[in-house]
Amino acid sequence: MEKKWVAHRAFFLAFAGISLIIGLGAGLALLGLTVPRPFDAKAIEHGPLMIFGFIAGAIVMERTVATKTWWAWAAPAFHTLGVVLLISGAPRQLTAVAFCMSFATLSACYVLIYHRQSTLEVVIQAAGTIGILSSVVRWAISGDFEPAMPLAAVFVVATIIGERVELARLKIAQSSADVLLTALCLALVAASLVFILAPDLGLAVVGALFSSSR
Repeated sequence: MEKKWVAHRAFFLAFAGISLIIGLGAGLALLGLTVPRPFDAKAIEHGPLMIFGFIAGAIVMERTVATKTWWAWAAPAFHTLGVVLLISGAPRQLTAVAFCMSFATLSACYVLIYHRQSTLEVVIQAAGTIGILSSVVRWAISGDFEPAMPLAAVFVVATIIGERVELARLKIAQSSADVLLTALCLALVAASLVFILAPDLGLAVVGALFSSSR
């Protein structure tokens, strides 16, 4: 039974790898290099392939396995569907729905994980999912990844910071560093929501918070 589940993990994770390969090829095409036709045709989807397909796909799998519940597998399943739709050239709105379902399930996974382990590191990572969900919606509406990039960056930064703090096993009672990081990440998420309503103001605040979190 364990081997069966490991095979499922490899299957879902493979689509994150496919996104990485095609995304790298698309990136080379954007740089003006000669690449095979499939990669050249996906140049415009370089951002979604790398963020939604690869980075978010790896995180979705990691948290699905950590959750250890049957419903959590909806996250990689919808993610796989999103990757297939993205690569096949399906309507952007349909692709966005699949990714949103995946990342919404990821958010639910964080809620369950927080109930099991109530730490600020989990709060940071959970807050980051607001960024990725907002990014997908913005990408679907605008038809371009550029306006969605700051929102996607919030997800990536919050996830990295949360995981690094988690790996370092900082103790809340012994250090205020994780409290400060949590406050900065939550402020970053709030700034990303401001960015949706007022792009110029939100982008300035997001940039300032990125600089302060170095």
